[in-house]
Amino acid sequence: MSLSIGSNGTSVRQLQQRLKTAGFNPGAVDGKFGARTDAAVRAFQRANRLQVDGKAGTKTMQALQRDSFEPSTARRTTGTGTSSTAKGTARTTPQTTSTRANERIPYRNGHIPKNALTDVGSGHKMYGDAARKYIQMRDAARRDGVNLKLTDSYRSYAAQVDVARRKGIYGVRQPNGKLGLAARPGTSNHGLGKAVDINVNDAKTLNWLKNNASKYGFKTIPREPWHWEYKG
Repeated sequence: MSLSIGSNGTSVRQLQQRLKTAGFNPGAVDGKFGARTDAAVRAFQRANRLQVDGKAGTKTMQALQRDSFEPSTARRTTGTGTSSTAKGTARTTPQTTSTRANERIPYRNGHIPKNALTDVGSGHKMYGDAARKYIQMRDAARRDGVNLKLTDSYRSYAAQVDVARRKGIYGVRQPNGKLGLAARPGTSNHGLGKAVDINVNDAKTLNWLKNNASKYGFKTIPREPWHWEYKG
């Protein structure tokens, strides 16, 4: 059974809440499937490469359940990926390996709470070892007369959706004929708090990073010299 314009009731209310949590505004969470909920469903389907028909069927609901997981409800996580929630019920969540082999992130991509992130300068945030190593790298660069200027760092799921809307999904041809540049929402390393974008418009900064970033566990890719990820 799918939900669409004209549907109403508890199931629609749950759908609206999940859309809202995932970063797609359905309007009022009132249990009434109207035009704004339809638009939010279509936007979510488009961002997740699902059939864009405005109908919340099995695949759309499964994707929403995955992307609207709220990590703040988790108390602990076992090695099998089963977490106990505040209500005492078991929830199976994927375990994401990050920053180093033995560091686990008990949060879904793009759903790391603010109090679990570390400020790495100018309001930018990172997570765990990646944050500590970036700060070490930033300070070392300063001692060498190089000021690393961040343009992006941690991205919430909603922020990833916004970037995907503006830049398109990586490798997918856009209406203007250009290929998209953004990772699929929920898969970006920015959402794990271990990637930063650095202003490399001046050769001095880029050369310093090429010669020193690996000492702190950071690597880049040729097509995006501004993008640096902590690999440990």
